[in-house]
Amino acid sequence: MSGLIAIDTSGPVPVVAAREAGSLRYAEVGDQPRAHAEEIGPMLLAARELLTAAPAAVVVGRGPGAYTGLRVGIVAARTLGWAWDVPVLGICSLDVLAAQSPGFTGTVVTDARRGELYWARYRAGSRVEGPGVAGRDELGGLSGPVLGDAELIGDPDRRRAGTTVLAPSALASAAVLAQTTDLADAQDTEPIYLRRPDIGASRG
Repeated sequence: MSGLIAIDTSGPVPVVAAREAGSLRYAEVGDQPRAHAEEIGPMLLAARELLTAAPAAVVVGRGPGAYTGLRVGIVAARTLGWAWDVPVLGICSLDVLAAQSPGFTGTVVTDARRGELYWARYRAGSRVEGPGVAGRDELGGLSGPVLGDAELIGDPDRRRAGTTVLAPSALASAAVLAQTTDLADAQDTEPIYLRRPDIGASRG
């Protein structure tokens, strides 16, 4: 695959990257939390300008994540795929975080807000359980390596024996997305929503 643009809007800021001829040409993260719609356009334009030709595919993170943020990235990816007539490939965003630590064995956690976490468990780099959503107290007793913000799991110091917390990087996620090559079965771009949107029901 000669060129590729990757998008992930599952987190608080958008992530965009581009690869061509085996080299990472662009990797950037947004500046403002929850401003995916405003920031992703200029980032995608900047990524495209650094490629010598239209990409052969668009990769998009499917979440889990917030309804609005995921929708922005997936709609953008599908629109670009249609405009360039190229495949759009989906990948679980927690898998991208796990791939920052090759051969990772442990648990990946991200903030699901409302006092909850998105999580998935991995063995030797492969997901073996999840993704799921749970309260912080439910995951507070995790042992073994944890990839995520220590504060998310209710123990900033993580002094419990046998537990190591690794901090993921949004910029590293961009690089992982753009370098992903094992996408033969990644045709599913449906967002991974693990709960209802953060909006209240209207009352008549």
